[in-house]
Amino acid sequence: MRQHNPSATALPLPPHHDPTNATRWGYAPDQLRLFEQAHEWRRRHDLRPAGGDARSIHLLLIDVQKDFCFPEGTLFVAGRAGDGAIADNQRIAAFIYRNLGALTQITTTMDTHFAHQIFFPSFWVDHAGAPLSAHREITTAQIRSGDARPNPAVAAWLCNGNYGWLRRQVEHYCQELERAGKYTLYSPTLDPDPRSPPGDGLIRRLRPKRQYPRGLASTRERVGGRQSVRALWQIVGTSTVGR
Repeated sequence: MRQHNPSATALPLPPHHDPTNATRWGYAPDQLRLFEQAHEWRRRHDLRPAGGDARSIHLLLIDVQKDFCFPEGTLFVAGRAGDGAIADNQRIAAFIYRNLGALTQITTTMDTHFAHQIFFPSFWVDHAGAPLSAHREITTAQIRSGDARPNPAVAAWLCNGNYGWLRRQVEHYCQELERAGKYTLYSPTLDPDPRSPPGDGLIRRLRPKRQYPRGLASTRERVGGRQSVRALWQIVGTSTVGR
């Protein structure tokens, strides 16, 4: 819903807003309760449908997914203070609540990867064709000597089987990283696949079991896009926006 007067002051934070929810990995909002409260909030603050906005204001939230936002995640963004992503989400949630009458749409993005990408050990093999170990640097010199080379099994789907082109590309990639004298390609552990929600462990385990032995591309998945902030209070009903 949209405020009738777009120049009105910021809205107050609703009674159910609890910023400490941004610290709880297992937090899930009560959808029915939020639906009931949203109806009352709309009436109290004279909010109008977002579809009638004369000017569309779109809020873009990048990579606000659980794996980045909680210490339990494998890619938690702690920042200098140690709670960077948590504090960010608390501020984001408060911002959305206070500007509920002005925001027309919200889009949340998700960072996702293929099973075989240049920064994963699954992409690489050594001179004998054995997989490289994780947590190592890969240099241009290693590629030129053959101590590290792209896995031939991925060439079919990645570049139509043109392995010579693939090798030249990865050499160029590493060379450009090193050119400024600041970066070297680092191959961490395998992708933790932060997209997967709880409960799909069986399928999650099956995907790499299918992909890694045969050098296959990841199963193509579509991640949902636009969601109206006033249509789905799941977004504004939790301090962890974009879960």
